[in-house]
Amino acid sequence: MTDKIKEALSHVDLFHNIPAAVIDQIASFSLIRTIRKGETIFCQGEPSPYCFGVVQGEVIIQEAPTDPRFPSKRLGVITPGLVFGESALFQDSPRSAMAMAGQDGQLIAITGAKFRAWLDRDKAESFPVLLGLFKNTLGRLGQTSHELSAVFGLGRILGSSKPFEQKLMEAGEFLRASLRGVHEVVLYSKSPYWTEFDPLLKLTPIPKIAPIPYKKEFAWQAIQSANAFRIEPKDVASWGFPEEWQRRAAIACVPLLDVWNTEEPLQGFLVVVSHEDPNAFSSNLLYLLMTVAQPLIELLIRHSQVQDLSQQQRLQQARISRPSGSF
Repeated sequence: MTDKIKEALSHVDLFHNIPAAVIDQIASFSLIRTIRKGETIFCQGEPSPYCFGVVQGEVIIQEAPTDPRFPSKRLGVITPGLVFGESALFQDSPRSAMAMAGQDGQLIAITGAKFRAWLDRDKAESFPVLLGLFKNTLGRLGQTSHELSAVFGLGRILGSSKPFEQKLMEAGEFLRASLRGVHEVVLYSKSPYWTEFDPLLKLTPIPKIAPIPYKKEFAWQAIQSANAFRIEPKDVASWGFPEEWQRRAAIACVPLLDVWNTEEPLQGFLVVVSHEDPNAFSSNLLYLLMTVAQPLIELLIRHSQVQDLSQQQRLQQARISRPSGSF
C-alpha cells in the first residue's frame, strides 16, 4: 500500500521534485481515497483533518448559501495535480466551503495533525513542501484575481447606460481580450419572431453566420447541460454552427437560461472558439464562462422586455389612430 501511496503523491504537483526520502515520510501519514461523481468529500463547517490532492478526476468547491432557497455558489474546480483543503495542514479549523466530486476519481489525503508534527520535527526537510504550498496559494490567488476582474469588468460594461448594441459589442470584445485562448465570440439569442436563434454578436472572421433553427433536441441538450460544455469541432455541423469551425482547435458553448421561465428557459447561448489550443477550455474556464454569462442573460431578458413593451405600444397606437370602421 505504501508504494501505491507514493505513486499517488507523485501525481500531485506539490510533490514534484521533492526528494524520495521526504516522500517516504509524507506517505507514512497519507492515504488513498476513491471518489464517485456527486459524492460529498467534506461539508462546510465540519472539522478539517485532511488536506487532499487530486490524483484523478475532478473536485468542485462550493459555498453553501445562508438562505436555503438559493443554490450553492460554485467557487472553483480542482483538477488533477492540484491540492485543496490546505488549511488542514496548519490548523484544525472548520471548513469554509464544501467539496464534491465532479467526476469519478482518486484523491491522496494527508493527515493534518501528523503533517504539523513532521514540520516541527524536520524543519529543513519540510521547507520545500512549505515553499510549494506557498506557490500553490499564490497561483490560486492569481487565478481568483483574474476571474474577479473578468466578472466585474463585464458587469461594469453591461451595467452602463450605453445603447444595447454597443454594450453587447464591448462585452464581447472584453471577453475575447480577457479570457486566455479565446479568439472568436458569437452570441445567439432567441428570435422574437421565428423559431430560431439569431447571432446578435459576431466577433469572428467568418463573413456570414446563419441563424440556428430551434430544434427540440438541440434546445433539450443545452437545457439539460445547465453548464458550459465543450463541443467537438467535428460535431459543429450537427449543431448548426458554421462549417469553418470544424477546423478550429476547441469550441465551448454556454447556455443562457432564464430559470424563471419554465416553458422556454433557453434564451440563447454564447459560443467561444479557440484557434490554437485543444485544451483551451478547462473546467475552471467553463465555470468562469457560466459566471460571466449571468449578466448577459439578464441583459437579454431586459432587452426582450423592452422590445415587447415597445411592440405593444405601437399596436395600441395603431388601434387609436385607425379610423372607426376601417380595415
